[in-house]
Amino acid sequence: MARQLHSLPLAETVEQLLISQVQHPSADDISATTHQVLKRFDELAALQYAAGHGLVEATRSRRGRPSVR
Repeated sequence: MARQLHSLPLAETVEQLLISQVQHPSADDISATTHQVLKRFDELAALQYAAGHGLVEATRSRRGRPSVR
């Protein structure tokens, strides 16, 4: 239920940012702006969104947990 209460204001925030910053937004503009807004609201949701949209990738440069670029 809480997600439903927050989804419309989040979508409106993304929409307003796109309208004010980009004249003809591309799919990349939309996903980057959505990620930016989600990151301010819920970092885990932003990370999941970014991973699903190819905005981040896990790397393993040394032993242990993977880091995110």
